[in-house]
Amino acid sequence: MAAELRAMGRPLSPEPGNAGGGKRVARSHPSPLDGIFDFMIEITINGQARRLEAPIPLDRFLEAQGLPQSVVVERNGEIVQRDRWHLVTLRDGDVLEIVRLVGGG
Repeated sequence: MAAELRAMGRPLSPEPGNAGGGKRVARSHPSPLDGIFDFMIEITINGQARRLEAPIPLDRFLEAQGLPQSVVVERNGEIVQRDRWHLVTLRDGDVLEIVRLVGGG
C-alpha cells in the first residue's frame, strides 16, 4: 500500500499519537485536527512562566516539585485549601502563587 501511495504523490505521515513509528497514513494536505492532541499547557508560578506536558492535579504537581505540605497555594487569586489540592487540576493559563511558611523568631 505504501508504494501505491508514493506512486500517487501523497506524503506519508504518522498517525496522531503514534509519531515516529507504527502505522502510517497518507495526507494530501494538513489536517484540521493537526495539533489537537497537543496538551502542553503554560502556567505562571510566582511570576515565572512554566510549560507542563499536560493538565495535572495540584497535589501531584506540588509533590513532583518536592514542595512540603507547609506551603500556601493561591490559584487565580483564590487560596486553595490543602484538603482540596487533590480536587484542583492545573490548566492552561492558571496563575499560582506558592508561599512557604517559615517558623522562627
